[in-house]
Amino acid sequence: MILRLLRWFSGYAKFTAKGKFPERLLNMTMKNGVQLWGMRSDSSSLAAYVAAREYKLLRPFAKRCELTLKCTKKGGLPFIISQYKIRSGLLVGAILYIAISIILSGYIWNININTSGSINEYELREELRSLGLYEGAKISDINIQDIEQQATIDMDNIAWISINITGTLVNIELSPRVDKKAPTDKTPSNIIASSDGVITGIEAGEGKPSVKIGEAVVKGQMLVSGILEYDVGGFKLKHSDAKIYAQTKKTLSVSVPLEETVLKKNDFNTYKKSLSILWCSFPISIYGTPDGYISTQVKNENIELFGTQLPIKITTENYNIYENIKVKRTEKQARTLAEKQLSLLETFSLNNAKSYTKKYTQKISNGKLILTGTYTCTEDIAIQQEIKIDGSITEENINKSSEK
Repeated sequence: MILRLLRWFSGYAKFTAKGKFPERLLNMTMKNGVQLWGMRSDSSSLAAYVAAREYKLLRPFAKRCELTLKCTKKGGLPFIISQYKIRSGLLVGAILYIAISIILSGYIWNININTSGSINEYELREELRSLGLYEGAKISDINIQDIEQQATIDMDNIAWISINITGTLVNIELSPRVDKKAPTDKTPSNIIASSDGVITGIEAGEGKPSVKIGEAVVKGQMLVSGILEYDVGGFKLKHSDAKIYAQTKKTLSVSVPLEETVLKKNDFNTYKKSLSILWCSFPISIYGTPDGYISTQVKNENIELFGTQLPIKITTENYNIYENIKVKRTEKQARTLAEKQLSLLETFSLNNAKSYTKKYTQKISNGKLILTGTYTCTEDIAIQQEIKIDGSITEENINKSSEK
């Protein structure tokens, strides 16, 4: 078997020799060290195989033996290469592809993560990278069990994680941790005012109201007491629960410069491309990262071959360039911009108000338009205040607490 392989790699030729005494050719080849095999002969002809490089040695022997020599077949690797020598680049490329694939088969090519939106995929990939699992990692160095265990410890929002390696592909399945609802807080407490105001409504639940509708209160004043006294003496501590609505006053303010320097995107954009093969990255564009103020958008394009995703990707970084521009505003333009900013501020600052009315005033100071909003709000001003239990609660202390 080995001899046949060697003959195939070196190439061979099948020939026929016709004449009166073909056996004389056998004697001459043996005498000169030319090896023949697969011989068949009759009284006037001889058929045999010879190494391709030694076929030309048979011609002078055949001439001396008065034989007609004819090559009937050529075979082996040299003739195959010769047949496709025009496509030698394709052959070399195929050999290189096979060799590189064999080498890279020991490394992770791609990592697919199946997760819900509650888990940040970027943070998960960074965590796995710190534990030794990333594109380009050597498969033999990866301990799946240790990575799964450590990932659930390091990331509080993961309930469980399953890592499966198939060839060079990693598939990760995981489930987010679902927090159990916290038990209802029943700590003994009073309710106090979160701001100054005039009481407009009381929705009492647990506890004893200490104020009435129409009464003015100040910030920190007790509105509902969690200390309930019995007519026969003694008391009970409760967790107060109520909504106390009051009319309150609030003030919000914004300022807009009449002249300032701002960043504005210009019409010139550029990009940078790079080719990544596992852990190696190579620039493939003539542009670099521009100077100045920029914003970047990154796009990754994975390369596939016959439906198989290769460990190769092209990264394109698009740069938007900004420049400093001086802006001058009229008073009307500044007022319009200030109203938009104040409206946004109202959305966040007055989100707890049941309703409100507003009034705007403006002034120009130090090159800025200052817009101030004054608001009359109807809102729930009740906030919890825990009753401290120190073992010395007496009827006298209860009375003092109720008077606050």
